[in-house]
Amino acid sequence: MEQKELFKEAIELFEAGEYDKSVQNLIGLYEHGYEKEQILNFLYQAFVEPNIEEFKKNYQTQADGLIDVEYEATQLDFIPVSDQKFYIWYKEEQRFVGNIDLNVEAQIEDRQRDFQSLLIAQTCDIREMIPFLLNKQYNTQCH
Repeated sequence: MEQKELFKEAIELFEAGEYDKSVQNLIGLYEHGYEKEQILNFLYQAFVEPNIEEFKKNYQTQADGLIDVEYEATQLDFIPVSDQKFYIWYKEEQRFVGNIDLNVEAQIEDRQRDFQSLLIAQTCDIREMIPFLLNKQYNTQCH
């Protein structure tokens, strides 16, 4: 299928409310160099701009007293395809760097439930922890 047709299909998926699949397709096209500026503008207009005030409010609440970086100076933007799943845009490098799915419980439910303890001390990046947590359900204490 040609890139132009894939782009059209991604927009149709968006219009049908299949946001995750639409964004996956658009990111794929972006990574292959197709209409990068148009795709980025579409994603920002469709997903970021309608949520910008909520993003700013949440950022200010979470950052208060911890970090002294204005929202506009942050390095990442999030493309929310649902209340629980976000694609990550790294502004400085102008590239997508993965996604975060906050619905970890649903991912764990289908897996064997062994209860053990786990201490993760080498990272505080949840993206690095999730693969360990998905292997088994752990009782966790994060520091």
